Amino acid sequence: MCLIAAVFGLTACNEDNSGSMNIGGDCFVEYLTLNDKYIATIDTEKRLIKVKVPVDFNEKEDMVITSMKISDGAKANIKVGDHLNLRSAQDVIITTGDVVMSYQLSVRNDEAKLNLFILEGIKGAINEEEKTVNVAVTGSSTIDLGNALFEALVSEDAVCLPASGTRADFKQPFILTVRDNTAESKYTVNVTQIQYPVAVFVGNAETVEQLNDEEKAAAKWLTSNIAGSAYISWNEIADNPDVLKECKLIFFHRHTP
Repeated sequence: MCLIAAVFGLTACNEDNSGSMNIGGDCFVEYLTLNDKYIATIDTEKRLIKVKVPVDFNEKEDMVITSMKISDGAKANIKVGDHLNLRSAQDVIITTGDVVMSYQLSVRNDEAKLNLFILEGIKGAINEEEKTVNVAVTGSSTIDLGNALFEALVSEDAVCLPASGTRADFKQPFILTVRDNTAESKYTVNVTQIQYPVAVFVGNAETVEQLNDEEKAAAKWLTSNIAGSAYISWNEIADNPDVLKECKLIFFHRHTP
C-alpha cells in the first residue's frame, strides 16, 4: 500500500504528459503581474491565467511581465522582463522533470454589458447602443409591475444592481446598472403593454412563475425567442377571447399518462 501511495504522489501533477512518470516536483504558476500593476487571476484546475485591464486600455500588443513565480525547480517558456503581444491568448508552458503543464494567458478589458433580460418570464429586447431594454406584456397580464421579478445575464466578472433574481418597480422606466471595475453601463428598462400578442403560451397558472418547472421552461423559451409573444392563462382567454385576434401560434404543455 505504501508503494501505491508513493506512485500516486509522483504522478498526481502529470495530467498533460500522462505517458511518463513525473520525476520532478510541482508545475504551477503561483502568481503573475503585467506592467507592474495588473495582477493575474489563476485558475489552476482549468489552466487559465486571466489579467483584467481598464475598459479603455488599448496597449495589449506590448505588455511586459514584471513579476512571476512558478513552482520551485520548474521552468517556463516566459520569464520576467519578456514583452508579450496579448491581443490574443498565449500559451504558458511549465515543465518540471517529465511534467508538462500548459496554461492559457489572456488579457481582458473590464466590460459592463447586459446580455439578457427577462421580466417575469418575458424576454426584453436590448438596444446596446442606446442602452435600453424594451419588454412587452399583454394588456390583460396579471403581472404586478410594481413588484415584478427580473433576471439579468451580464458580461463575465460584471455585476448588476439591483441584483438579478430580485423584485423591483417597473411601472416607471427602471434603471439597471452593470459594473465591472472601471466599466459601468446604465440600462433603462421600459415596459409596454401589447393588446394582441402574435404568439402565446397558455397555462392554468395566473403567471409564468406559478407554472411547474417544465411548463415554465417552455413558456420562457417562447417569450424569449418570438417577438410580440406572451404568456396567457386559460382564464384570461375565457374572459377575453379577443386577446387572440392577431395570434398566429398557441403553445401549451400537457403531460400524457
